[in-house]
This record gives sequence, C-alpha cells and structure tokens, in this order.
Amino acid sequence: MFGLGVNRLGATNQKPFSPASLFNNGEAGVWYDPSSINTLYQDYQGVTPVTAVGEPVGLMLDKSEGLAQGPELVTNGDFATNLSGWSGAGWVWSNGKA
Repeated sequence: MFGLGVNRLGATNQKPFSPASLFNNGEAGVWYDPSSINTLYQDYQGVTPVTAVGEPVGLMLDKSEGLAQGPELVTNGDFATNLSGWSGAGWVWSNGKA
C-alpha cells in the first residue's frame, strides 16, 4: 500500500501513501478505519470509548473529518409538520411525507 518510487540512483522520491491524502482538497467521502481504536465507541453517542478487542461498537468516527463529532444536522427528520430544515427544488410536504 506504499507508493514509493525509486529514481535512477536508488533513492525514493515519493512519500508513503496515506488515505488522508484522498481528502486534501475537500473531496466528499468517508474513511472508516476499524483497526484504529481511537475511532470506536461502545455507544452511539460517542461517550464510552472502545478500549479492548471484543467490546461492542456503537459508533465509528469518520477519519476524513478529523475525528470530529458534530451536531445532528437533521432538525425535522420525520416531516411531522412541514419541510422546515430541508431544502431542494420541487419538494412538497403532504401528510408527514416529503
């Protein structure tokens, strides 16, 4: 998984490949790494970290976002009253459905 090039003198001229480089320019995507224990939590809230092999995992952080946990972005996920919190051309709300 290393992208090493060798020049004619035998010296390497490239840095090792890192999956983080795929997101250098703000590209959309996710990077989940279950082998990285600091990205795993036993609960979905991200309160109880996984500390040993075999513990349950309820949340895995996206390394492309720098391991930051953010606020829930959906404010009206059930469309109970209208389409507030959602955007898109041509959306219509009717009886709790978009």
